[in-house]
Formats: sequence, structure tokens, C-alpha cells
Amino acid sequence: MDESLNAYLAKLEKYLKPLSVSERNDIIMEIKSEMMELSSNGISPGETIERLGDPKQLAKGYLGEAILNCKTFGLKRFGLCFAFYGLSGIGWAILFPVMIVISISFMLSGVISPVAGLAKFIGHLAGYDMPFISFQIASYTLDPIASLPVSILFGVIFFLIGFLILKATTWLIKALNRSGKRLKNAD
Repeated sequence: MDESLNAYLAKLEKYLKPLSVSERNDIIMEIKSEMMELSSNGISPGETIERLGDPKQLAKGYLGEAILNCKTFGLKRFGLCFAFYGLSGIGWAILFPVMIVISISFMLSGVISPVAGLAKFIGHLAGYDMPFISFQIASYTLDPIASLPVSILFGVIFFLIGFLILKATTWLIKALNRSGKRLKNAD
């Protein structure tokens, strides 16, 4: 195989280091196979590299896919996220974690709000005053009876906002991952 193609594969393998050896070998073999097929079809090494694109971008696509396929959060997923953000640039390294924290915060607020409204309502029915739980809209404080439906409404709204932000984050990762799919669509 041509020296420039071997150099491309070496760079790609370097960027794929966070993946397991078997995953990395599978990807390298897939790319190598594609290179050989293009070469047998009369495509020059320069054109092949041009079709594949920047090895850093290609690796970023594969790392994004690995993050999406990893269903549990653990040390492996953390390492993949770290590598993905490193390849994506500092902007993405800041944006994705912020979006995740915001989505989790909204979703937790969506759960806590109705629980607090229910506690305030049950406390009122039992004759207990819970001054540490109050629902205030601008300068108006809701009475305990109105707190329950309003807290449920706001809980649903908060949860949906958090869920939508999480889905948007997943969509952005998939959009970045599409650069890795460019190889399959080149033919």
C-alpha cells in the first residue's frame, strides 16, 4: 500500500486510541479495505485521502458513535467523551457538558417540584405549616391548595425542557458523527 495511505492510517489509529484495541482494529481494517477497493478501481492515493477527509474528523465520527452506543456511564464512556471533546474542539468541550448539566437540572426540578407541591398540600390538609416550601410567582405567593396543580404543571414543563435539551445534545453528537459516515457514502 502507498506510503501516504499508511501515514493516514497511522494518524487515524492515533486519534482512535481511546477505543478498545478490537474496536480500533475493526475500524482500521474497514478503512484499509475501503482504501484497497478505491485503489483497485483506479483511484489515486491522493484522491482516496481526499474522499476520506481529515483523519481527525473521521476519528471524531467514530468516537461519537462509540459514545452513543455505550449505554451505561462508566470510566470507558468518560474516556470516550473526553477524547471526543478533545477532537471536537474547545467549543464543543464546553457546550456538551453544560447542556448535559442543564438538562439534568431541569429534569430533577421537574421531579422535585410536584413532590414539594404534594408535601405542601398534604401538610396543609394535616394542619402543618411548611414555610420552607413555598411557590411564588413574581411577588404573589400561592396558597397551599393552588400549589399542588401549579407545581405539577411546572414539574411537567421543567421535565420536558430538560428532556428536549438532552435530545438536542444527542442530536448534536449524531450530527458530528455524520462526518464518520462520509466514508460509506463516498461511493
